[in-house]
Amino acid sequence: MRRKKPAMRRAPKNSGLMISHCAAKYAAALSEPFGPLAQGACIPRFPAVFSHKVAVVAKFQVRTGTSGDSFINVCPTPWNDKPCAFTCNGNWTGSTSTADVKSTDTGVITITHNGPYAKPSSDVIKARIVAVAIRVIPIMSVTNMSGLVTTTSGNTHQNLNHESFSQNSTLPSSSTTRTSNKGVFVSTAGLKEDDFTYSTSDYPYNSEAYSTDPADSATGGAVLQYSASTDTSGQPSWCELIMHVEYTGLGIGATGTPSHADPVGFSAVASAQTKVHNVVAGTNNASSSGYASSFKRVLGQVLSELTPSPAQIAGGAKVAGRIAIGKGLSMLASSPGAGTLALI
Repeated sequence: MRRKKPAMRRAPKNSGLMISHCAAKYAAALSEPFGPLAQGACIPRFPAVFSHKVAVVAKFQVRTGTSGDSFINVCPTPWNDKPCAFTCNGNWTGSTSTADVKSTDTGVITITHNGPYAKPSSDVIKARIVAVAIRVIPIMSVTNMSGLVTTTSGNTHQNLNHESFSQNSTLPSSSTTRTSNKGVFVSTAGLKEDDFTYSTSDYPYNSEAYSTDPADSATGGAVLQYSASTDTSGQPSWCELIMHVEYTGLGIGATGTPSHADPVGFSAVASAQTKVHNVVAGTNNASSSGYASSFKRVLGQVLSELTPSPAQIAGGAKVAGRIAIGKGLSMLASSPGAGTLALI
């Protein structure tokens, strides 16, 4: 009796490159930091230790000063007792030609966030920043809405406060747009090796003095900047700053949750972040939706480049260079049991 030839097994439809749930969360934090899917994000690389994953927030108002200009300088810090940003009220006498804005200048306001930990006196708690972003929405009347706003993200995490707002607007990662009630957005994340390391540093991204004023010598440099130039003083805008932070060490108690190391997923997401940050961010930073779209598109390209050829995949499954990064990323990032982000 002839034996029936076994049927050829087909490879799964979505055969190809997979990235972990943690990497999908990381991508969400970088592409849409204010969205609910970014909550609990971590950096998916070694050391994969228990960490307290927190989204820390600061909400405040900024007003144009006496010259009709306003600013926000963001100095990311994990600690709630250190300045995380400087902005101004209607008494600020500076302008967009100003460089080296000092915390002691008239009308300058110091901002701190609502994070759970103050700077520790020892290494009982260490931290690393996953992502940081600000969005600014004018709350002035339409008839008073005028002028231009510029958002800048240092392409090497350099201290933007050492140059004038106008000079910073020429950087590749800077975007200028007209004032509108839609608001503007700017973000950044780790760009160099030290940015991904747990530490007790006050300002992990840039530890040089914020300004030349001795009072600012312990405050790190501003790596994100917003500036507005209008015709009217005292015009208000609403600002929200968010930082996704991981804390680890004995001091976090029972608040830690597991993390996962995913070298491939981390490499793909970090590569997309670098490309968006230094290449296309300048044309999209003005809107969160534009930045998110660019990030997802570039991440799809990166993952396509890393995908094995059909000959390398079991069963010779054909892989299209498309990624479930829109709705698919949302579903994966919000589902604890999902675990993968796949090319389909």
